[in-house]
Amino acid sequence: MNRNADTIEQFIAELTPAERQAIATATPEDWAKAAADAATDPKFWAELGTAIVTGFLQGLARGLDNR
Repeated sequence: MNRNADTIEQFIAELTPAERQAIATATPEDWAKAAADAATDPKFWAELGTAIVTGFLQGLARGLDNR
């Protein structure tokens, strides 16, 4: 089981029709602006850090469970 693929598939499944439309019609300039906005958003970095630490701890727990 690929847990990352499952997470991505769940994320995609939870997108609203408006979000799907926005992604489908986004220009390179739109993506660049979104990336720049995210890079300066403290909430983005806090959530990213939380996701990284959570993923690390889950992986560590799975590894210890498989011993």
